[in-house]
Amino acid sequence: MLNVLCLRQSLRQWNRNLLNVTCTGSKVNSPKCVTDGAKTPNLIQPLLNQTRTLASLTGFQRKTSSEDHNTSKSKLPIGLLTALFSGGVLLIYLKQQLREAQCHSTFSVPVDDQHAQSKWKDLKIKLYQYQTCPFCSKVRSFLLANRIPFEIVEVHPITKREIKFSQYKKVPIVVMENGDQRMQVNDSSVIISALSSYILDQGNQKLDTVLCEYSEEKEIDEKLSAGVKYRHTLNLDHGLLTDEDEIHVENEAEWRAWADNHLVHIISPNVYRTLGESYQSFKYHVHYGQYKNGFDKSLALYGGTVAMWLVSKMLKKKHCRDQDVRIVLYQACKQWTDALKDRDYMGGLTPDLSDISVFGVLSVMEGLPIWNEILENTSIKDWYYRTKGYVYEQEYESPTK
Repeated sequence: MLNVLCLRQSLRQWNRNLLNVTCTGSKVNSPKCVTDGAKTPNLIQPLLNQTRTLASLTGFQRKTSSEDHNTSKSKLPIGLLTALFSGGVLLIYLKQQLREAQCHSTFSVPVDDQHAQSKWKDLKIKLYQYQTCPFCSKVRSFLLANRIPFEIVEVHPITKREIKFSQYKKVPIVVMENGDQRMQVNDSSVIISALSSYILDQGNQKLDTVLCEYSEEKEIDEKLSAGVKYRHTLNLDHGLLTDEDEIHVENEAEWRAWADNHLVHIISPNVYRTLGESYQSFKYHVHYGQYKNGFDKSLALYGGTVAMWLVSKMLKKKHCRDQDVRIVLYQACKQWTDALKDRDYMGGLTPDLSDISVFGVLSVMEGLPIWNEILENTSIKDWYYRTKGYVYEQEYESPTK
């Protein structure tokens, strides 16, 4: 969904820039625009330069009034043609400017980027994860995309000794420390929703106050009948949202729930479909772990291989109606890309939380043999690599195959 604040800021800047261009001339049908090259706004000058270049290359040079008079009956007015080219260049350039805007966040509602970044100043954040876990990848992608500083702690998949401090024995776990205060948040969607609500809060609420809204006790007491939806809902001041913002927020929550309730459950049956594929996946996984010795590493590799192969069979029976798990995965990718329509992201010009969630889930398959099959049999690659570029703030080209 559209990053509303970035768009509004860009349009306001565009209006200010337009006012800085001075047009003179007594005749309405032949104005002469004069700009001061040293004072021309950065957004306008490249547009003027590109328009002049296009006009020169295509032969649409400014003609004298007599030439205009002689050709006006047989050809379109040069001013109209120039306007059409200018409009096209303007559209492309504005889109580029919006993509390069400093509002680098993943929200479907306005966010004060400077205020948001200041909230992490005194916090030390640790993400306890498995590198190839789709739930962990969601959280990791969210933190990266929103430029939230954090440290990764890779958890041993068998012993789980890194999280022995926690009664909750699943990953991801996020632990935040601020001086003597220590806060723990469990469940990938709760982590994303809670931290997003904290970023978007303009009332200077403390982090622990925001986290209380997503505590397990509150969910059991107040949201038991809609617990899954609650995990994907942001705690916002809806009085400050426009009708369009409300629609965006609701759509975002629905797709985040789809990623958790459907997409993520068909990853394991595909990645760990056979013992051989499961072994290849865990061979990739143990590359990121820190192990005491060779036996410890072998335990993670071979124990994880067998365990996840067995888990994949249970998930296949529960979540894959078609016996061919690849078909189920391709259909899910198609469902997502069909919903995108002609947009760059589900969020519009920038990713929203649903883009980041779906990207995080799918990214655990990149680098594995299954990834080439996905690229060959779906149309997911353009959106995927565009989103990857946003998350990692780098340029990624979509593979030709």
